[in-house]
Amino acid sequence: LFRAAMADFHDVLMIELVASNGAVKEDASFHVLASELLGHAEQGYEEMLRRAQGLVAEGEEVSRLTYLDDEGDQCTLNGRTLKDAVDFAELDQATGYLKLRLAIFVMGKSR
Repeated sequence: LFRAAMADFHDVLMIELVASNGAVKEDASFHVLASELLGHAEQGYEEMLRRAQGLVAEGEEVSRLTYLDDEGDQCTLNGRTLKDAVDFAELDQATGYLKLRLAIFVMGKSR
């Protein structure tokens, strides 16, 4: 769905998925076109959840993803808040891309 190759440089958004304690796993970031992401917000949100679920330990389930707003508050990400989250993305000086950092919160699966 999302292809960052050959895109307008300023349209590329790097999404970094981190544990709620701030730990980053290998392969926890990916690139999307911001315009495509915002044009398909629900699908984009579902893809982020899918990727986050692939990063958590077996037996755990992603309960929510959050982003930080301009006041430092953790806001819950969903299809309706995706545009707000992208608005709070910050410029990554190393790459020149906008970077959105999402914290993964988990709960144990019920047995």
